[in-house]
Amino acid sequence: MLKSVITRGLEYFQSGLKKNSPAGFVNHNEKKFRKVALIYPAKRNMGCWPALGLAYIAAMLEKVGHTVSIIDRNPVLSQGGDVEAFTRKALADFKPDFVGITATTPLMEDVVSILRLLQETIPGIPLILGGPHVTALPEATLKQFPEVDIVVRGEGELTMPEIVAGCPLTEVLGITWRKDGEVISNPARPLITDLDALPFPSRNLFDMEFYLQPDNIVIRGLRGIRATHIYNARGCYYNCKFCAGAAVFGREVRSNSAHTIVEEINHLINEYNVEALYFDEDVFFSSRLRAETICKALIEAEIPKKIKWAGLMRANAAPFDVLKMMKDSGCVQVEFGFETGSARMLKVVRKGVILEQNYAAARNSHKAGLRLLASMIVGCPSETSAEYNETIEFLRDIEPHYIGFNKFIPLPGSQFFNELSAAGKLGNEDWGVYHVGGSFPEQKMISYSEIEGPEFFRKFCEDEQKFIRDSNLAGTIISLLNILEEKQNGFSFSILKPDLFTIAIPEKRRAETDFCWEKALEIIEGNELCEIDDFKCDDKLSTDVRGAWLNNLGVHLIEDFRLRLAGLCLRSAQPEQESPLVLANLGVLAFRRKEYEKADSYFTSALLNPGSYKKQISWNWANTCLLSGRLEQAREMYEKFDNDFAVFNGQIGLAATYVLFGDFKQARNCWEKAIGDDEGLPEAIQNIKASQNLSANGGHIIGHKSITDLYY
Repeated sequence: MLKSVITRGLEYFQSGLKKNSPAGFVNHNEKKFRKVALIYPAKRNMGCWPALGLAYIAAMLEKVGHTVSIIDRNPVLSQGGDVEAFTRKALADFKPDFVGITATTPLMEDVVSILRLLQETIPGIPLILGGPHVTALPEATLKQFPEVDIVVRGEGELTMPEIVAGCPLTEVLGITWRKDGEVISNPARPLITDLDALPFPSRNLFDMEFYLQPDNIVIRGLRGIRATHIYNARGCYYNCKFCAGAAVFGREVRSNSAHTIVEEINHLINEYNVEALYFDEDVFFSSRLRAETICKALIEAEIPKKIKWAGLMRANAAPFDVLKMMKDSGCVQVEFGFETGSARMLKVVRKGVILEQNYAAARNSHKAGLRLLASMIVGCPSETSAEYNETIEFLRDIEPHYIGFNKFIPLPGSQFFNELSAAGKLGNEDWGVYHVGGSFPEQKMISYSEIEGPEFFRKFCEDEQKFIRDSNLAGTIISLLNILEEKQNGFSFSILKPDLFTIAIPEKRRAETDFCWEKALEIIEGNELCEIDDFKCDDKLSTDVRGAWLNNLGVHLIEDFRLRLAGLCLRSAQPEQESPLVLANLGVLAFRRKEYEKADSYFTSALLNPGSYKKQISWNWANTCLLSGRLEQAREMYEKFDNDFAVFNGQIGLAATYVLFGDFKQARNCWEKAIGDDEGLPEAIQNIKASQNLSANGGHIIGHKSITDLYY
C-alpha cells in the first residue's frame, strides 16, 4: 500500500494534474517537490511528548522527496518564549508551499491563534487540518474555520503525500474539503495494516534535547532519566464511552513486528541516548502471544541492560505471569486506566472490566515488582458524590506509586459527547475548557455528573492538591532513591522501608489458629472484595488470641497488597489486643494509604506504652515521614534517633534526607559518621563513594535543590 501511494504521488507530479483541486494546490510548471510546514500547537502544562503523529507524516513526505519542517510551539511556550514571534520567523525562513496542523481537542484553542497568524503572514497557502478533534468533527471544523481548505480524517501518512503531490481531491480518500462553496466528505481511507512498512518517525525535526530533559515526565512519576515515547500499535478493540481514540485509529488493532520494535529502540538508544521508553498504545500487549513475542525479543536483544520501559495495559489482560515477564524484559512501570472505584460506574462508562479485576491487576503489579500508575476519571455523567468517594477509597486501597487524576471532559468522537450534544447539555465551541487535569482558577468548571459544579470543583481541587499530590510525591521519592541506587552504585535505602510487626501466638493455641489461618486464606484467595464478616472461622478462636490472629492476618494482607482487607483486620484486632504493635501496624497501613495524619496519630499512641519496641516504632515513624516527603520532620526524628538509639540507623536516615534535599556533601558526612558502626561499614563506604560522585556532578541526577520543589 505504501509503495503504491508513493508511486501514485510521483505520477501526479509528473503529469501536473490539477483537476478538482482548490486554487494554489498544484502548479505543474513549478518544482516537483514541495516544502511542507507541519505545526504542532501548544497549551500550558502540555507535558513533554513530541507529536509522533506529525513525525510519521513528515517521514512519509520526506520519503517521496518533499522538504518538511515541524514548527513546534510547545518548547517555546514551556520555556516562556514568544510563541507568535517564533512561529512567524519559522514560516518566513522556511517559506512553505503547504501548511498542515494537527490538533487534539484541548489544542484547538491554539489552532485559532495559528490560523489567524497564517492569514496575516502567508495568506493563500493551502491549509490542512488533521488529528483526533477534526477527525471527529470534519464538517463542523470547515464551517467554523473558513480559512481551512482540507480536513484529513484518521491516519494521515498516506493522505498527506497524495494531497501534496497534487492528486485530484475527488480521488483522495479520507478527506473532507470544499468544492464550489460546498463541504464534501470523501469515503474513508482504509486503515494502514502493515505498520512495519512505515519509516521511523522523523524525530530529528523536533528539539529532542528539550523533550529528553531528565526532569521531564514521560513515564509519569519517574524523573532523572532521558525518556521518550514510542508508538508501535494502533487501534482498540473496546468501546469506552469517554474515549475518542477509535475515531482516528479504529477498532482493529494493528502492530509492528517485534523485530521492528527492537530496531527502533536501538535507533533511539544510539541516536538520542534514550534511557527509558513509554509504549504509547491504546491496548498495549493486546494479546498474550504479542506480549510473549515482544518480551522474548527484548530479552534476546539485551534491551533490559540498556533502557527501562513502561506501558498502558487493561486490568483484564494483566495476569501475574505476564507482568512478571514484562518485568524481566525491562519494564519498570505499568499504567492501568482503572477510571473509577465504583462498580456501577465501570458499567456506565462501558469499561469492560469489573472492580475485582482492577484490584487484582494492582496487586499483581505490586507482586511482580512493577511500579503502578492508576489513571482515573471523575465526574462522568450520572456519577454521584458517593461514587466519587469510592474512587478515592479505591486509590487508597491499591497503593499506586503514581496517580493520573483527571476530570471528565466530553471529547468529540466519544459516545458521551454524542449523547450530551444530543441532549443539549454542551455549551458553545469553547475548546479552552477541555483540559482533563489541573485545577486552574480561570478555567470554567463544568460538572457533567450528579455533583453540582461548585461542589465538584471543590472536591476535585481538594483531592488533587492534597491526596493526589501527596501520593505522587511519595512515589517520586521512592523512584528517585531507586534511580540513585542504580546510577551511583550506592545509596541502598531498603532498610528505610517501614517494618510490620507480628504477635506471637502461644504454643497451646497454635493448632486452632493454624486451622483458622488456612480457612481465612481459602476465603481470601480469588476474592478481592471479601469482608471481615466472611471469616466466620475466627469465632473458634479464644478471646486472648483472636486479636493477635487478626493482627497477623492484617500483616500478611499488607504484604500481599490487600490494604482494604488488611485495614478491616487490624481495626478489628485493635479492641481485642491492646498492643503497641497493632497500633504501629495501623500506622504503617495509614502511611501506605497516604493518610499521614492518621499514621502520626497511630504512632503517637503506640509510643505511649511501647514496652521494648520503642526503637522499632520510632524508626518506623521516622521512615514514614521520609518516604512521604515530610523531610524536615524526618530530619528531626533521625537526629533524635541518632542520640537515643543507634548511630548507624540515625545517620543513614539523615543521609537519605540530605540526598532528597540535594545536599550531597552533608549526606557524605552522615555516611562517614555511620562508619563507626561496624555492622554498617560496607554499605557506608559504598554510599560515601556515591555521595562523592553526586557532589562532583552537581547533583544533576535529581535536578532539584529539594524534593519538595517537585510539587510545592
